[in-house]
Amino acid sequence: IGRAAILDTTGIEVLYKTFRYPGYTTGSVYVSLMINVKNANPAGGYFAGISPVQSANSRGHVYIKDSSERIALGIAKGFESPLYTPAIYSKNVTYLIVLKYTFIAGSSNDSVGLFVFDNTLPGTEPIPNLKTASNSSPDLNNVGSVSIYQSITNSPRVVIDGIYFRNSWDDQVLPVEIISFNANVYKRDVILNWATSSESNNSGFEIEKRVAGNLENVWMRSGFVKGNGTTALPQYYSITDKGLNTGRYQYRLKQIDYNGNFEYYNLENEVEIGIPDEYYISQNYPNPFNPSTKIDFDLPEEGFVNIKIYDINGREIKTILNEFKAGGYHTIEFNLGEVTSGIYFYEMIVSLNNETFVEKRKMILLK
Repeated sequence: IGRAAILDTTGIEVLYKTFRYPGYTTGSVYVSLMINVKNANPAGGYFAGISPVQSANSRGHVYIKDSSERIALGIAKGFESPLYTPAIYSKNVTYLIVLKYTFIAGSSNDSVGLFVFDNTLPGTEPIPNLKTASNSSPDLNNVGSVSIYQSITNSPRVVIDGIYFRNSWDDQVLPVEIISFNANVYKRDVILNWATSSESNNSGFEIEKRVAGNLENVWMRSGFVKGNGTTALPQYYSITDKGLNTGRYQYRLKQIDYNGNFEYYNLENEVEIGIPDEYYISQNYPNPFNPSTKIDFDLPEEGFVNIKIYDINGREIKTILNEFKAGGYHTIEFNLGEVTSGIYFYEMIVSLNNETFVEKRKMILLK
């Protein structure tokens, strides 16, 4: 199944994942997911359902039960006794299931259905394997979240992946199938490469990153790569994220459809920008500039760094850095809005014990 979640039979946990805000209130909502059942209880237990936005009031519960080493799948609108399929499904086999919730006018009239497939979804919506009739279970006022349950009474041990949330059958087919996503590091640059086996309605990919180590760190947009629309042929993509400071980073792709829907694909491993091998100070960029510009500098070890600005006559104009810095890749941005246009020089001096590194470069301020 790939990078999946395992629902075990120990420790009670309920997860509510919002896919749509505000939630849908009319028509039908479809939730598809891949499942691989490892073990189930003969009494049957549920592991998934759908919920309103920001609410634990779930409906459309999906059940699994063991019957003579075969598996039966079931569904219930609320917490009434579920309807089950015949016990024709196998353990340790991946199935694609679709849960359907349909809004129907009136009170307690909404219905739920369940579809089960052993490979891909058909292009047109078939008759569901199971469908509940209207009953006394209250209706939901909106549907925007998927609920996942672990170790509820008689719950199964099941692997799930590929959760997909849409309001039409046509949109249930995954628009993009990612078959690889990896990263390589060259000095302070990260080269991201990924491939798709097929694409449908693919506008493109936003690349996002954040500093690793704190889940509260904000994801930042690093770039965009145009997609190939609809194609049944493999496609290969690459982008370079340049000029990172020393540290650990996480990356993800935000695949965007032409209709605005999107899915996230996370890079499995963190990316680490290490320590350079030698001292270096870059040409400022942009150059010419007005009034702000940046300079990159590399330190193979910690040291005291002093960077000063001089005019063409050698007079000191400004000190932009004068502090102790750790070894690594660094960037500084500064502003010369207070001086006139002309040619200027910046000089970096790094002092460590009895060693000193000095380098000077020219830049142009053009107002």
